[in-house]
Amino acid sequence: MAQPVETIWRTDVGALVSLYQKALTVLVPIADEARIPWSESDAYDDWDAIAEVLFEQIVCRSIRWALPAADRDSLRLPRYGLSHPDYSELSLLAVRNNASSQISVLHSLGTTAQPFDTVLHVLIDEKGHPVDDRLRRLPLREAKFSFLLRSSSGVLGPVERLAVEL
Repeated sequence: MAQPVETIWRTDVGALVSLYQKALTVLVPIADEARIPWSESDAYDDWDAIAEVLFEQIVCRSIRWALPAADRDSLRLPRYGLSHPDYSELSLLAVRNNASSQISVLHSLGTTAQPFDTVLHVLIDEKGHPVDDRLRRLPLREAKFSFLLRSSSGVLGPVERLAVEL
């Protein structure tokens, strides 16, 4: 008897970021062999393009397909790896830890001890503007992730658990 086809994947935002981190880590030896620098201090356009596509397909696509159909096309997330002068019109991948109640936005993953073990994030104020130009660092294992959807009906969230339509 054939197994029923799964149509909903139940996951959470943190699990998506973890899958993304695993995907980047698996590619490190391949990037090394292809002479594509991947570390923060050495990375350039080739690695940035790889990282951005993986983020879009693993994290953003999953979030998009967890949204009601009416909100999917209007989803606008900050571009991975870029700082933005204003986040007020964008949906957000929020980062927090237990020590802070301030809102931070995922910028990228960086390396401290192991490849991609650190979350680089931008602290924003209540209006959605960065409080300064600094990227803050948080160990990935301490980071909690959620999603804040901005739509015509306002802000929905924070959402941690997702039901992704397959």
